[in-house]
Amino acid sequence: AAAAADMAYHHIRPPIGYSIPKPISALLMRGWNACPEGRPEFSEVVTKLEECLCNIELMSPASSNSRGSLSPSSSSDCLVARGGPGRSHVAALRSRFELEYALNARAFAAWSQGAGQPHSQGLSLDDMRRSFQYPPVDKNG
Repeated sequence: AAAAADMAYHHIRPPIGYSIPKPISALLMRGWNACPEGRPEFSEVVTKLEECLCNIELMSPASSNSRGSLSPSSSSDCLVARGGPGRSHVAALRSRFELEYALNARAFAAWSQGAGQPHSQGLSLDDMRRSFQYPPVDKNG
């Protein structure tokens, strides 16, 4: 609600987070252009989103290059191979999230073994308190 009020009364857009891939954030910024002629056409938006869909494994912010463009590939080849636009986007997203989950689980397992913890357990609350490097918070915060 606050973001909507900022836009309505002060013409301030919410910040785009670092987790948003650069091609998507660039498209958002162009879409927010105050001048309608500076905004992308709908067909361009669809094309860009299809490119992002085809390159979903490259869409993490760390893998986007400094100019914010996707690596060169033929989106039409990808769409033909997938059977047209929108056919398997859910499957592609699911695969990506499963891969990220597996990588995070593997990283946690390696970390917990290095910390002397069995990887079937997480840290207990007492362990976290003992390893916390700052003094406990008093009643004043």
